[in-house]
Parts: sequence; C-alpha cells; structure tokens
Amino acid sequence: MNIIVNSKLHSFYSNLAKSTLASYCSNVVKVLELLKTKNIEYLYTNPNEVIKIIKENYDEIGTHKSKYISIIAYIKTMAIVNEDENEDENEDDNEDKNEINIKINKAKKIYNDEIDIIKLETKKKLSTFTKSKKEEASWINEDEIKIIDKYLLDKVPIEINNLQDLKNFRNLIIFRFYNIVASRCELALSKLYYNDEIEDLDSLSKENNYIIINKANKKITYILNQHKNKNKKGSRSVAISNKKFYDLLVKYKKAVESFDNNKYLLLNSNGKGNISYTRLSQVYASFGNIIKKKISIRVNRKMDSSNNIDIKKIINVSERQGHSIFESIFTYSKLK
Repeated sequence: MNIIVNSKLHSFYSNLAKSTLASYCSNVVKVLELLKTKNIEYLYTNPNEVIKIIKENYDEIGTHKSKYISIIAYIKTMAIVNEDENEDENEDDNEDKNEINIKINKAKKIYNDEIDIIKLETKKKLSTFTKSKKEEASWINEDEIKIIDKYLLDKVPIEINNLQDLKNFRNLIIFRFYNIVASRCELALSKLYYNDEIEDLDSLSKENNYIIINKANKKITYILNQHKNKNKKGSRSVAISNKKFYDLLVKYKKAVESFDNNKYLLLNSNGKGNISYTRLSQVYASFGNIIKKKISIRVNRKMDSSNNIDIKKIINVSERQGHSIFESIFTYSKLK
C-alpha cells in the first residue's frame, strides 16, 4: 500500500518537497491501517467515518489537521479529468466518472470544514502561549540533554569496527545536530562532503541536502534543497560554527565512508543507503527512553524557538502599548 500511495503522490505532485510527500504518504497509509482497509476509495466515499477513526486514535488536533491535509492531497490525485470525449466512451462511463468527482469534492469539503474548526481552536490555544500537556511531558531541560548526550557518547567505541558501532556513532551525530540546528526530518536526505571534494556547489543534485565541512575555517554549512517550504523559499543554507561538532563530524565522516560510498550522512539499519524520514523521527524519539520521556523532533523545534525568543517580554510590551503581539512584532519592532 505504501508503494501505491507514494507512487501516485510523487507522480501528481512532482514539485513538492520530498519531506512533504513523505509526510502525506505516511499519514494516508496510517489512516488506512486504522480503518483496516486497503480500499483507498474509502477516503472519499466515507469521510465522516475516516474523521471519526482519526479522532478516536489521536488526541492532538494538530495531528488531526495533518491527517486531513494529507488525505485531501491524496484524493485530489484520484479525481478523473474528462478531456475531449472519446467516441468509444459511452454515456454510462462518463456518468461514473462524474459521480466519482462529485464524491471527491464533497469529501474535500467535509475535511476542509474540519480543518477550519481546528484552525480556530489552534488560534485560541496559541494565543495563550502555553505548552500543551503533551508538549509539557516532552520538554527536556539542560540536565536531561546532558544525560542523553553522555549515554549516547558512551555507546560510541574508540574504533568503529562494525555496523552497530556506526549506528551508535550516527545516533550521537543525530542528537547533537538537532541540539544545534532544530531542523525537520529533511536531514535524512543529507550527504556529507569536505568543501574541497566539490568543484562547484551548483553541480550538486537538488534532490539532496548537504553537510559541507570546511577545512580552512573549521566551520560547517548545511545546505537545504529539500525542505518543507522549498517551493516558497527555494534552497537555503545554515552556517554552523561549533568546533566540537566540527571535530566530531570529521571523525564520523571517516567512519561512515568505510561502510558506504554514496556520501550519505545518516545510513539506514543495513548500512546500504540513507535513513528514511520516518526512521529518523523514530530514532530521535527513542533517545527519550534514556530519561523515560517521550521526546520528538517537532517539540525540539518548539524548545529551540522558546529558548531564543523572550515571549513574556513581547507580551508585556504589547499589553503596555495596547496592541496585539502580531502588531508588536510586525509593525513596531525593528532590527537594532
């Protein structure tokens, strides 16, 4: 089922980021599994039942929304486009096609109505700037970060002799990377190079992201070609100035290349290719077992924003000046 869904999404949405398509595919397949059906048409023939099963199995409205968005994206691929009428095509066939499209459009409206409700609820929740219960349970402090880091570091032997050793090293790289750059799962598509291995950055395939180690200044550049907002913002890069991570990455590069010659930063479980988005998310979440917490890449991004933005100060300023937080940031605040 995953292959069918993935293939149709990639064919229909050729310009969307791989991360977005992977998310759509994963959500659609999970919903079908919950429904215990391989009949994909069920997504548009029984939208209310689909909504019911999603609500019964997921507590977070943000999760509901992502599932609905993914389903809408998929059922759009199932609509039948009537081109010039074929002489061999009878009237009954055309009626069947029109009936399918009508059902798909009705289902889209039902899902979109649910999304509109969620948007209103989300706006109310976000306006309080307080963590949800799930976020509170997943939030980790500096001491817990140190505990996880030490545990992962202790798992890495001095000499990397087998695939398990490399996976332990990979896990340390993953955790440290996300504590420096709170990105999404697009890291799974990254390839690892020294800057002098590349004659021209423009020659690199846009199908991948890249971690570039610069030997001269001992800095790292993270180039994102494939990311959630690539259609709006195009490729972008993040500069990483962290000497300890630089030194660690140099050692890791040597180790990973002894197992694979495709330059991937993060190898999968058999060491033959890159890790998948889903598996990367699962690996990161597994680090929470060390401190008996359920952590996630998504909450990690929220932690990073919260640690770098003094939201209380912004609230106080907006209340004192008598306008909204939106106005405080986008109308009144300027760069120093």
